[in-house]
Amino acid sequence: MLEFFPFILFISAVIAGFVFKKNKFLFIAILIYMALLIGGSRGLADEAVYITRYNDYLKHQGETEIIYTIFIGIFNLLHFSYYDWLLVNGIIYAGATGFLVNRLCPDNRNFVLACLLIFPLCMDATQLRQTLAMIVGWMAIFWLFKTKSKYLAIIGSTLLIILSACIHASTIFYLILVPVVLTKDKKGFTLGYTILLASIISILCFTPLLKQIASIFISPDKLDRVFGLGSKYTLVQQLKIIKLILLVFVLQAFPYIYIKYLRRMETTEFQDFVFKANIVMLAIIPLIFLVMDFYRIQQMMVIFNCCSVASMLVVKKRNFAIQAVTIIVSIACLYMLVLENNNIHTVFEPFINNNIYF
Repeated sequence: MLEFFPFILFISAVIAGFVFKKNKFLFIAILIYMALLIGGSRGLADEAVYITRYNDYLKHQGETEIIYTIFIGIFNLLHFSYYDWLLVNGIIYAGATGFLVNRLCPDNRNFVLACLLIFPLCMDATQLRQTLAMIVGWMAIFWLFKTKSKYLAIIGSTLLIILSACIHASTIFYLILVPVVLTKDKKGFTLGYTILLASIISILCFTPLLKQIASIFISPDKLDRVFGLGSKYTLVQQLKIIKLILLVFVLQAFPYIYIKYLRRMETTEFQDFVFKANIVMLAIIPLIFLVMDFYRIQQMMVIFNCCSVASMLVVKKRNFAIQAVTIIVSIACLYMLVLENNNIHTVFEPFINNNIYF
């Protein structure tokens, strides 16, 4: 059961973001709200695990990636408590989000923040290690399509993605997006690349090679645990996640296709990248049958998807439909990944109710 004031505050922030899309004061206020939502959260799923690993990071260093262990080790040496460190996480998340949104779609930045509040903020607050890795992944992708030199783009983004994989190994798959930018002018490349990539991943899923590659970033104990997750879920559950991935792709592709191919309007380099990146990300679908949590890889694209759509909100005639589709995507993700399963009790309710600041 959701408590009245925290829920009304949450809904008010979402509505305000949709209504006042460019207001600078509101932009800063929502970012502070996001930081406090993460930093003040209590009782989320896996909190006990995070606290144990934070307080005894040396004992558990074989269970987490090396950069993450170093990161929490530094804050231990600085005598930060787990909850102090959690607030630092919230500030980092809000800062990175604000930087990207303000750079990619300044005219509709609060619209993006409102969508992120709906989804995936509650999951990002729960999956802390994944979230930290994702933030580094954001910077890698931003560097990739903002750097004019292809060589610097390759080197910089690759190093950042490897760094992110040393926080959470799953983010190594962000490397599949590098060719999307570097070959942006070749027609038909994206589709052919995606089919080839999906074929390779499908083959790897049935051979020991994928596990051997993963062992570079993951300890043996954790490796067995991660690759044993697939057996936890039924085919129906796996197909449900795949259905969600496809639904998100179709709905996010709608504004781009409508503008570029139906209205014959010019799209930006960033909008082209996001559309192609979403196509390429479909190649990860075979991984869902191996480890269902690989759907989290797509969460990195949510901020770019929202920024891309928000940057299209210029001509008033097409605003309502594009906004409606984007909001539907956010709500659909929240419903299918959080509200219709046990996550409503272990993630959403404590995320709204159990915050020490509200």
